[in-house]
Parts: sequence; structure tokens; C-alpha cells
Amino acid sequence: MPHTSHKRQKVLQKRQEITDRDGWTHVTKGFQPSEYRSLGIPRPVKAPTGLTLEKINEKYQEYTCRWQKTTCCAQLEDFFKQNILTTDSLEITACFCLGLGSLTENHSSYPLMLSDAALYELIALKTILNLLNRKHLITNISFQDPRFNETDEDFIKSMGYTVLQHPQAIEQLTDTSFLFTPRLEFPIILDALNSASPAMYMGNDLE
Repeated sequence: MPHTSHKRQKVLQKRQEITDRDGWTHVTKGFQPSEYRSLGIPRPVKAPTGLTLEKINEKYQEYTCRWQKTTCCAQLEDFFKQNILTTDSLEITACFCLGLGSLTENHSSYPLMLSDAALYELIALKTILNLLNRKHLITNISFQDPRFNETDEDFIKSMGYTVLQHPQAIEQLTDTSFLFTPRLEFPIILDALNSASPAMYMGNDLE
């Protein structure tokens, strides 16, 4: 009796967009929606009542003075002057900051308010951009975080920066971009790095 063989057909896994608890959307393959039923709907952080742009700016200026006196700031400046600004093969024309966090958020379980941490990270990024601008013409500086509220966005815009909505930042990444991710989960960083190979990345440890 003759034998017949049937080739197994490859099952194509449909790509799905899944939104995590922090409001970031991941493009996935092979996961069932039931695995993500517990994930919450993204929403901006609620700004404290009475918080104005003037008050945020006062704290920003105060923290900038503190930051400039720290050893960390000095070491960061030395590193860029000795290693980045001396590199002729590097070209940076844009900066994308993902996952900065809200500048107005407070959480009682943390000794340092989350908004304070975000402010210091913003100030550190400003230091980096000031250094990079000595050699590179950076014409696009954009921020994206689903936890930004209207006050956060207004303050960032008042600095002359752009606020993007997901997935605009990842779509705009190129090989001349500087990607800054101070507090971003690895899957989201992977999404960004898979979409482009930025000229420079600074943020979470990838190992």
C-alpha cells in the first residue's frame, strides 16, 4: 500500500498590539489576548491641585543649581567631552526621550518623589544636549510618555521641546537619533531598537 506524506503547514501568528500597565503598546506575535486581561488602561498622572508651570519652573531652576554642583554632573560632562565629542564618525540630529515619567507625580511610598526624579533626569538630559550641541545640530527634541498630563506637556513645550504620542517617537527614530530612556522597561526599549539603530543610546542597562 503506498504511503503518502503531508507537509505541515506553517501557522502564521497574527501580530497584536498589547498595552501594558504603564500605557506603552507592544507589537507581539503568538500571545493570546487572555494573557493580558489584567493589564490596565493607560492614563495620565493626575497633577496636584494648584500646581502651576511657574512652581515647576522654580523647582527646575533650584534642582539645576544643585545638579551642577554634584560629582555626577562633573563626571557626565567629562565623559562626553573625552569620549563623545571627540568622535568624528558620530552624527546626531534628533533626540527622543521615552519614559521620563511625570514631572508632577508624587508617591507616598518613595522617599524621593517620582516628580523629583523625573526633574533630575530632565536636567541631566539638558546637560547632555548642551554638550552635544557644541558639535551636532540637533533640530528635533521630543518626549513621549503615556503618563504625561496636560501640565507635564505644557512645561516640556515651554522649554521648546515637542511632546509626541505613541507610537510617533519610535516611528521617527533614525540612525542619527539620540535615544534617551531613563526609566523604560526592556520590551519597550527593544521595540525602539528594533525599529531603528540610533546613533547613541543612553538609559537602562540592557544586560
